[in-house]
Amino acid sequence: MNYSHYAVRERVSALPRDKRSQEWWHPSSLGQCLVGSYLKRIGAEQDEPTPGDSVEHMETGKGIEEGIVKVYKRLAEAEGVDADTQRELTNEEYNVKGKPDLILTQNDSIFDVKEVKAINCRSYQYKAKAGQIAQENHALQLGSYLWMLGLPLGFEGHIVYRKMCWPDVIEVPVVLTEELLGKITMEFEILNRALKGTLPPPLPEPVVLEETYVFNRYSKVTETRTAWKVNWRAGYCKYHKQCSGPTWREEAEALAVEKNKELTEEKDVRQIDSTTSEGSPGV
Repeated sequence: MNYSHYAVRERVSALPRDKRSQEWWHPSSLGQCLVGSYLKRIGAEQDEPTPGDSVEHMETGKGIEEGIVKVYKRLAEAEGVDADTQRELTNEEYNVKGKPDLILTQNDSIFDVKEVKAINCRSYQYKAKAGQIAQENHALQLGSYLWMLGLPLGFEGHIVYRKMCWPDVIEVPVVLTEELLGKITMEFEILNRALKGTLPPPLPEPVVLEETYVFNRYSKVTETRTAWKVNWRAGYCKYHKQCSGPTWREEAEALAVEKNKELTEEKDVRQIDSTTSEGSPGV
């Protein structure tokens, strides 16, 4: 899974450019595979065409998001709040443009910025059980808008998650902190260096250790389990074969199996040590 920046640039330069290639970075470029964000920016073709059902799913999600924004706007204006939708924001220093879904203003002061995301039922339930934590890429996107609006550290915006299979909605806070702002500017700096041809974006690790929530049908309790999985940043990248090779996913899945086997063996050893310690006579 070696990644050669110049080898990728040579391969990509021979590909036909997408006429819709971006002239600016978008905040949604953050929190994912930055190599993929870079390849999309320069107009590279995806590894494979987007399936028709995926396109339909995305269009459905977009329609739901637009509907939620309209509802929020109507409710806000009924209370005398100015609700600005899709205002174009620009940061020329970092070459960024974006449009937040909703900026709420009262007495000439912004008091909330919302970004709406339609997600599948499984993802929605996971977020509810995980304590309503925003996905990193969503937090970086909304944080970018707060930064581009010049809002102070400590300002709180919200990701509005809407379940696609049922009209449930949760609002997850995203606070503009020094840490979040540092991640935002760092990733834009990485992307801009890549665009200038000076340094490639880092390739995400093929597998990551994650906590998952699993419902135990015997104990009727939702349990937290830790396991190695294919890194979602790589898994959702539509350009990953161009830098990691055509069999990268199979290699990553095999690596996850190997690491999970090691994890299970380590857990068994700890349990044996714990049992032995408990059964040992006192000194």
